[in-house]
Amino acid sequence: LQAEIPKDAVIETQNAKKLPVVEVAQAGLRCDWNWPRAFAEAGVKTGDRGGFLFEQFVAAGLIELGIHNLACNVLVKSADGKPLQELDIVCNTAGRIVVVDCKLRSEEEEQAGQVEAVTSQIRQAATTRRSFGGLAAAYVMVRPNRVFAAPERALASANSIQVIDATDCPRLFSKLAKVCSIRSEEHTSELQSR
Repeated sequence: LQAEIPKDAVIETQNAKKLPVVEVAQAGLRCDWNWPRAFAEAGVKTGDRGGFLFEQFVAAGLIELGIHNLACNVLVKSADGKPLQELDIVCNTAGRIVVVDCKLRSEEEEQAGQVEAVTSQIRQAATTRRSFGGLAAAYVMVRPNRVFAAPERALASANSIQVIDATDCPRLFSKLAKVCSIRSEEHTSELQSR
């Protein structure tokens, strides 16, 4: 990482878990992208952490696409253990860092003030993209439970942030493959929902 973090910082990561990516994607299509239901239909136990499981699903899909230099739940801590930064998925592909930020939050949750507004998330993502991977890094916000409005997309684009939203669910992995510079259709065809 080209991160602007203290030299004495500690970085903790987790490996991606193996999940039935194709089965979850097919179940997602059948149940109109209700993620807890899709996981259940595919035989994956969700527990209380549906967002975490979605991150694992995306990471498993990236591995299926051929990206093996990947870490999940990257946690940067100060020397005294204070959390400084958390990243859902970080991978190195085609010679650049790609940060994938996955959230199952809805626009309604944002409007109710239950979670941070997406415009604030975009601005933070821009800072993270530059500090963790430099100008060549890619940062993609995956928000399958909301649709980005035109002004939100414009803000993301102006900050070099890619967005994947609810309208992209059937093409989730082809969109991620494009961000990760994977051009082969053979990798994405099996993962795509038809």
